Amino acid sequence: MKLIELKCPACGAEMKVNSDINRVICVYCGKEMLVDNGVTELVIANGYDYGYEQEMGRLKAQEDFRIEQQKREDEEKEEAERLLKEKQEQEIQHLEEEKARKKKKWVPWFWSTVILGAVGLLLVALGGFTNAASIVGIVIVIAAFCTAYFVYGRIFGQNPTDYNVDGDYVLFPKGMEPFNVLDFGEALMKLKEAGFTNITCRNLHDVRLGILTQEGKVQNIRVSGKIIYSGGNWYPKYIPILITYHGK
Repeated sequence: MKLIELKCPACGAEMKVNSDINRVICVYCGKEMLVDNGVTELVIANGYDYGYEQEMGRLKAQEDFRIEQQKREDEEKEEAERLLKEKQEQEIQHLEEEKARKKKKWVPWFWSTVILGAVGLLLVALGGFTNAASIVGIVIVIAAFCTAYFVYGRIFGQNPTDYNVDGDYVLFPKGMEPFNVLDFGEALMKLKEAGFTNITCRNLHDVRLGILTQEGKVQNIRVSGKIIYSGGNWYPKYIPILITYHGK
C-alpha cells in the first residue's frame, strides 16, 4: 500500500491518502472528493453543489455588504438631519431672544411718548384751543404720535436685517386676516406659496351640526407655538407653523 500526499481543493488542507482508493473525505472540512488518476489530484465529488454553494455565499456576502452600507448611509442621513434640526432650533431661539431684546430696548421709549402725548392733550384742554399753550400742546401731541408710531414699529415689526441670524427668511403673507374666515386648505396653500416648509394642520374634530362652526374653517394659526393675528412679519422658512381647523 502506497501513501501519496495531496491537497484538499476546498480548504487547502494537506493530507496523505492510499493510492489504491478512488474516494476520500477531507477530515478538516468534510468535503467528499475523488482521487483523479489514482495518484495526482483530488476532485470534489459533487462539483455542482459546491459551485452553487460558492455562488450563494458570494451573493449573500454582497447582500450583507449592501445592507451594511445602507445602514451606514441611513445613520449618516439621520445625523445630518439631527444637526440641521438642532441648528434651526438654535436659530429660532436666537430670533426669539433678539425680539425680546429689541422689545425691552424700545418699550420705555414707547411709554415715554404716551406720557408726552397725554401732557400735550392736557395743555390743549387747559388752553381751550386758543392760547399758546394749546398750540404747544397740539405740537407735542403730533410729535408724540409720530414717535409712538415709529417706536411701535420697532417693537412689533420685523425685518430680516434686524437679526444677525443665518438662514432664509419668508414674509408671512399679508391680507389673510382674519384667519378664521379662511378654509385651512387655502391657508396651507398660501403659506406654501410664500415659501414656508414646516407646516402642520390639526383637525379639532369639533363640528357636529355645522351651525356654530363650519367644517374646514381655520380656528387659529400658530408660529413657533404662539398664536398670531396678522401677517407682514418675517420668519425663517423652516419655522414650525400649526394651522388648527374645525372638522368632523
